[in-house]
Amino acid sequence: MHKKIYQYSDLTSLTRWLGLSLVVCILSSLFAFFFEGFLFFQFVSMKGQGLAQTDLWVNVEGTTIYLQGSVFVRNIFFFVAAILSLKWIYRAFTNAKSFGGIESRFSPNTAVLSFVVPLINLCAPFGVVKELWGISSYFSGNTFLHKRSYLPTAWWASYLVTICLFYLSYLGGLKSATPVDLAVGHLTACAFNLSFIVLSLCFLKLTGQVLLKQTLAYGETVSVEACQIEEQGVLAA
Repeated sequence: MHKKIYQYSDLTSLTRWLGLSLVVCILSSLFAFFFEGFLFFQFVSMKGQGLAQTDLWVNVEGTTIYLQGSVFVRNIFFFVAAILSLKWIYRAFTNAKSFGGIESRFSPNTAVLSFVVPLINLCAPFGVVKELWGISSYFSGNTFLHKRSYLPTAWWASYLVTICLFYLSYLGGLKSATPVDLAVGHLTACAFNLSFIVLSLCFLKLTGQVLLKQTLAYGETVSVEACQIEEQGVLAA
């Protein structure tokens, strides 16, 4: 029993640090979204005025520095959040499987690997999150919310959209640096940042809900174990 208490205490702390990292990612992505949007309109308006390409770069140089700073902060905390997310998935699955009684297609290790193995991470993570959500909901007695919840699906949709926009933004950066290409690239980057914000918000909400469900489920498990111990004591007497 002490091991389970340690696990849930550890998951609470881990969820808190993960949430803090996601909040920083959201804020830095929000700044990047506004800077990318500003640069997009700058390139469009200056192209319409017929300015030379050197003049375009001079006018947006300051904004570009702020944009690079926002992206740097986001990338650093995204790396931190990614490591904490994998650890959170492992810990949450370990706790969910400790309840027993429901067969799972994933082990804690395979759940983590589904996020990092190329190609597999394009389809398997949805099954992992959905199963984790379902098991946690079932043992917390929240089966109705499990059936009607939008969070796993919303997270999965934003996950796929964010990946697609990331690759589109990357491919756009390989093109020639004409004003039109730059404007399209900044517009794509705006969409990516917005999608990343939605993805982070969904995962932030999802981790908090799973933690709450598992905490409730753990309370029920402790109550059942206490009743069984009490019954065994009465029978022994």
